[in-house]
Amino acid sequence: APLYVVNHGETGPIRCNRCKAYMCPYMLFIDGGRRFQCGFCNCVNEVPVFYFQHLDHMGRRMDFYERPELSLGSYEFSATLDYCKVSPYFSPRGRHPGTGLTNVNYATTLSHGPQR
Repeated sequence: APLYVVNHGETGPIRCNRCKAYMCPYMLFIDGGRRFQCGFCNCVNEVPVFYFQHLDHMGRRMDFYERPELSLGSYEFSATLDYCKVSPYFSPRGRHPGTGLTNVNYATTLSHGPQR
């Protein structure tokens, strides 16, 4: 089956400010959903306004199952125009907007779901 593609538009994927990890099921949302704690380096990051979602009674985002990057082990992010401009994987003759994808696979580590 094809992987779900996550597209955050021109801003690109949500990432940790410190270690640059991509948004994934290991990120812990805190402060009513306004911030998230990185599951890799424990850095607390602000959630962009367009990505904000309220938390349920268990501290999980209300859109948890609607977001592949939060609920699935494998998914892809659409590459931004800036990524396509500077990426060494594209033709030196020019950029190819929207053709690059970043594959994130956490399937082997998520057999029992994220640990909180």
